[in-house]
Order: sequence, then C-alpha cells, then structure tokens
Amino acid sequence: MGLRLAIIGGGPGGLYGAIAAARQGMEVVLFEKGEIGDHIVCGECIFDSLGLLEKPEAGLLYKVEAILLEAQGVHRLAIRDYRNLWMMDRRAWQRHLAIKAENLGVVIHRGEKIGADKLSEIKTNYDWILDASGAPSVTSRAYGFSREYQRECLLAHQYVLEGDFSHLQQTIKVGFISHIKPEYLPGYYWIFPRDEQTANVGVVYARGADRQFTLDIRGLLHEVLERESLGEATVLRKGGGLIPACILPDLVHENILLVGDAAGLTSPLHGGGIDLACMSGVLAVETIMKGKQGVAAYRDNLLALMKNKTTLEALIIKKMRHLSFGDFDDLLHAATVRKPWIRMKVGLRHPELLIAAWRWLRKKPSDLL
Repeated sequence: MGLRLAIIGGGPGGLYGAIAAARQGMEVVLFEKGEIGDHIVCGECIFDSLGLLEKPEAGLLYKVEAILLEAQGVHRLAIRDYRNLWMMDRRAWQRHLAIKAENLGVVIHRGEKIGADKLSEIKTNYDWILDASGAPSVTSRAYGFSREYQRECLLAHQYVLEGDFSHLQQTIKVGFISHIKPEYLPGYYWIFPRDEQTANVGVVYARGADRQFTLDIRGLLHEVLERESLGEATVLRKGGGLIPACILPDLVHENILLVGDAAGLTSPLHGGGIDLACMSGVLAVETIMKGKQGVAAYRDNLLALMKNKTTLEALIIKKMRHLSFGDFDDLLHAATVRKPWIRMKVGLRHPELLIAAWRWLRKKPSDLL
C-alpha cells in the first residue's frame, strides 16, 4: 500500500500537490472548507517568476504581453520577452485542477473546515499532511505560531470594477505611489483587466518600521481610482487582507509540511505567490518520497530554488526605499528602454542589481513541474 497523504486547502498549492502525489501512487484525500475556487481574493495574474509552470489548461483569459510601469513617467516593459505572465479566471482554473485530481483518484471533501481536533485526527490517520490552507494556516492556529505571518507582511485592498478597460489590450498596469514613506515601500497600485469591461484594481504597501499599518489603504485606493479616471466605475466585489512576505522559519511540524501562503511563500515585492504555491506543493510531495532526510531538507531546497528571484526582489525593494522617486523612475526607464547603451549606463551605477537581474534571467527552468 502507498503512502497516505492528507491535504488541507483546495487552492493552487493543495491541488498541484494532490495531482503530484496521485501520480506517485499515494492515497490522497483533500479537505476544502468551501467549494473549490470560491472566495478568491487575488489579482488573478500568475507570474511564472521561476520559469517552472506550463501554460494553464483552463481559466486562461490571456497571456500578458506588456506591463505599464508608472512612476514619474510611464514605461512599457515587454514582459513576454522575459517570463510568462497569465491573466486568469482562477475559479475556472482551480475547478479544472480539482477535476484533474479526482480523475487521478484524489478524494476531495468539499465544505469541510479543519480545526485543531480534526487536525489531530488526520495526523493519526495519515502518513503525511500538506497544509495549503493559506495564512494564517490551520497548523499555525493549532501549534500557536499564527503571529509568524505578521513578522514581514504586506497589506492589500482590491476592487473588481466594471468600466472601460479597452485601452489595455493584453496589458496590465502597475503604478508606484510617490507620497508614502520609504518604510512602507513597496507601495503601488495595479490594474489587471479581465476583459474590456472588468478589471481587478488594488493597492498594496508594506508594514512600516513601527510594525503597524498606519496608512488609510481604502483612501489610497480611492486616490488611485480618481487618478485613473475610474471614480465612476461600478464596484462588483471588494476584498483584501494581509499577505505574508517572508518564508516561515519552520515548515515542518511533526508529519505536517506547509506549502504556499501557509509557508509564507509570497513575493515581498509584489505579493504574488501562485507560482510558488504550485512549486511548493509539488516539491513537498517529492520531499516526502525521499523520506525523513528529504523532509529535513524541504526548506533549504525551497530557498535554493528561489535564490535568484529573492535576491533580485530584495535589491529592487532596497532601491525603492533608498532612491529618490526621480532616480527610481530613471531605473524603470533603463529597465524598459530598448537601447542597450542606456541600460548599461544606468546598470553600471547599480552593478549589484544588474548582476542579480542577469542571474535571474539566465537561470534555466527546472523540470520540477
């Protein structure tokens, strides 16, 4: 008989882990507190930052061709030249993944919320557990480390708007906020069109040195709506919350492995984490297959996979906090302009950033997924 694996959470990390485990011959049961794909609060863009993911089989609205980056000026980054970025209907995508998992023999229990007592029972009945329940995770509540997610985190607030977004054809927009203190950076807003009539529009900023969120995030979002002439757009849905921005110090608790947001695997730069959730779900299964020695190396293996990405993101955040807004705009211009001499001129003023970007871009995709 194969290993018995329980998975808590039917998001990307849990579903990718379930599919990977079923393919390895494990007996897999997945618990989801609601319906698969419901109650999603997300920009719904998948940034394949590590070059690991295949094109989504369902829920793909369009492949993003470019990002408009606005600081003092507006700069167009042809993201298609560097990494895949997909605008998604996450509900459709996750429901497709659930069907795929069930076709491989995974049993999915919908509408089953896991508390401390149920977790204790599952620990006894299964060889391993993947906790993909988000942040704070089911495990963190049971083991008393929920505050770990607040050590380094972002605060985000988003509206799904109905309006005119026809000018953003296969393009998303990110605008940097100039009037907030450096300690709250990265601070920016996003406009991610789903189609010509609807878009996910939100703002995010980092927790300050005072360990508090003292900015009026709803006020910031309404400033953005006025700035982008969206003040009269119809609000279809609202959402938001804390986003962990640092991998947790301990990812294994007895026979439980944390994946995705539950592990703190989100970008401190932009708050995205779908690709990391998928990657960690698969890596957790590969880890379990290697036994106790593999499990002991789980966190180190994650860090190794993310090294070039995290180094680059940390340097970008440092530049955002220490450069003037004008100098940061110059950096954006150099990163997006198609004139090598300008890129090199600015790059030589920031050699560590140039090297980190080169290492991130040259890294070949892994065959993990």
